[in-house]
Amino acid sequence: MKKDWILNEEQLAKRRQRLSSSQQSNTPLNNNNNSSPSPSASSISSFEYMQPPYEDAEPALDVPNLKTWVYPADKYPVSHHLFWNTLEVSESTSQTITYIRMVVQEHENTFNENYPSGAFVIPKNTKEFFVLSNVFICRLINFMKYIPDFQKLPKEDRISIFRGSIREVSLIRASMAYSYIENMWVFKDCNGEKSYLDTNILKATLGDCLYSKLAQFIRSFKIATNDDKVIMILLLLIEFFDQDKSSLLSSEVVVAAQEKYTSWLKTYIECKYNDEIGKVLFPRVLVKLMDVREIGEICNEATQNFLLQGIDPLTAEVLDLKLMVDKIGNSP
Repeated sequence: MKKDWILNEEQLAKRRQRLSSSQQSNTPLNNNNNSSPSPSASSISSFEYMQPPYEDAEPALDVPNLKTWVYPADKYPVSHHLFWNTLEVSESTSQTITYIRMVVQEHENTFNENYPSGAFVIPKNTKEFFVLSNVFICRLINFMKYIPDFQKLPKEDRISIFRGSIREVSLIRASMAYSYIENMWVFKDCNGEKSYLDTNILKATLGDCLYSKLAQFIRSFKIATNDDKVIMILLLLIEFFDQDKSSLLSSEVVVAAQEKYTSWLKTYIECKYNDEIGKVLFPRVLVKLMDVREIGEICNEATQNFLLQGIDPLTAEVLDLKLMVDKIGNSP
């Protein structure tokens, strides 16, 4: 694995300065990708516990207006097989793309497709929003319990990196769920029915000033990542396995995990986008993690009441991997 794919703080700062000073006017591009066969999960031993993500039921989606680079894959949700068949996958990258696809499908199952019909209650006030934050924490824990690198860590390290990354990971998840077309956070149940979180609830909870900063960040994050959900999910994992936030017993496992997901990100970008775009997009999204951390620090005091307090009663029980996964799946 190439460790030089991880940029240090000085390199990130320099690259951010270069990127911000050279805005490019990009038009939608056509990519004549050849369809490749769907990867088989049967040969992937480390992910055997994951369900093969080969469901064909989801309809194609419209491309958001804010996308700069549009490809055939963008017509489909990330859980649709045609999304993955339009990537240019070679023999050397097919296994990595299969790994990525499984993680993405597990993310979608956990956050978007696993709500029982009619069971997801959208908060109508600040108090109910605190309850929603605990639901998010439960589902994030459930998702991470499917990640082999998370399973390798001792319980103390799982708790440390979870507490150290919750704000930044929450920001990335908020970026995925927010719709600028509808100006609301959108949630779907298992039947595909949408529910909406009104932005006024967040404004009342966070205050207008902090909410404005969050909204500005989310829009810039979606633009920087080309509103590519796979990129966002991989950035979530890269940010999650950040050894600098906590004192860890098994820091080498965390470092190796972050390097691996960074290499996955590079491989995915190379398979989906052409070389010219990939050279810009890969460093640009890594730079954006710096902004995630900065806004995470700003959110620290405002969010600790409903995020960190929500973690405390859950970590001792839920982060014990000996418990059944269904225990989290049955959470509200």
